[in-house]
Amino acid sequence: MNNSDRELFGCRTALDEQVEQCAELLPVLSRAMHCEITTLGQELDVTPAQVKVLIQLSRHEQMSVGDLADALFVSMPAASEIVDRLVDTGHLVRRSDPADRRRVIVSATLESQLAISRLVELRRTQVRKALLRLPPEERPVAVHTLKALIAELGSHDELRVAASRRAPRPG
Repeated sequence: MNNSDRELFGCRTALDEQVEQCAELLPVLSRAMHCEITTLGQELDVTPAQVKVLIQLSRHEQMSVGDLADALFVSMPAASEIVDRLVDTGHLVRRSDPADRRRVIVSATLESQLAISRLVELRRTQVRKALLRLPPEERPVAVHTLKALIAELGSHDELRVAASRRAPRPG
């Protein structure tokens, strides 16, 4: 029986079952991660998109608005708008790049850095607990699997094209 015969007769392979299980688990994982971002957003009184900017800045300390747009797969105007709101609410500091006065560099305030550090540490703790549930020899497989899934879900270029095709939001 070949693959097309299996499809015709409704036979499911072990791979089909694994694909189905993973496809069902991905939204659960996504919701759990989004929940953490939403909770931190409420604590800081910022939107989930703004939390994502702060997370990027926790990884890079300071970035240009263009670099933020690239990292978040959003347009430059969208990134500028998010940055403007974060500056207005005291979560970011904006300054000119000393090497190129035309370039604007932003960094998180100390309060925002501390809040994001708590989120990052919470995620690390959760991942550590999850990995500890696995036998030591399976932990590298878990990391490898996540990397393969991320690679297959779409390259940065594909995500950028998809983000640029979104209809602009009104007002």
